[in-house]
Amino acid sequence: MFGGNPLNLFDQILLKLYSLFILLATLLLIVFGFGFFENIAFNILNQITSTLEARIIFLILVMVFFVLSLRFLLWGSRKSSDLLTINTRNDLGETRTSVTTFEAIATKSVQKIIGVRESQVRLKVSEVEGHQFFIKVEIDGDVPIPTITEQIQREVKSKVEEITGVQIQQVSVLISDVVSSGPPKPRRVE
Repeated sequence: MFGGNPLNLFDQILLKLYSLFILLATLLLIVFGFGFFENIAFNILNQITSTLEARIIFLILVMVFFVLSLRFLLWGSRKSSDLLTINTRNDLGETRTSVTTFEAIATKSVQKIIGVRESQVRLKVSEVEGHQFFIKVEIDGDVPIPTITEQIQREVKSKVEEITGVQIQQVSVLISDVVSSGPPKPRRVE
């Protein structure tokens, strides 16, 4: 769980249908542009403009694609922090906290643990299943894996809940590598 697509299922289906239609329309324009089926193209245009009902159907279809174009354009221009937030409410109002903030708090908690060399932290936001952290770490070779895993889980859960007030359902840890003891690598700041 180290990535994700912010498009929901409905938007994914709409985008695929929209892309398919644009692809077919582009292919037709290329074919007509080279002069193939020129008479058919003019006959179709005459059919569309000949009756009021055909014009209305054509305009409705064009408007639907215009609205879809705006929807996808606006979706693409949103900042990632606008897309992924966890919202909490109290008597004074609403608080929106970005997923990046949650991941930064968890990352700092993991980096403070002795024996952790490298870490990657991702948060899966879900109101249904509960919010879940997925943490990938490299650890020192002489640290017991069950001990450090439990420490990571406890520290991340307690620190994030303490700072944000948001309940964390689960913290999953993947030990990606065990490195020999020695001087630690310099930590990368993100």
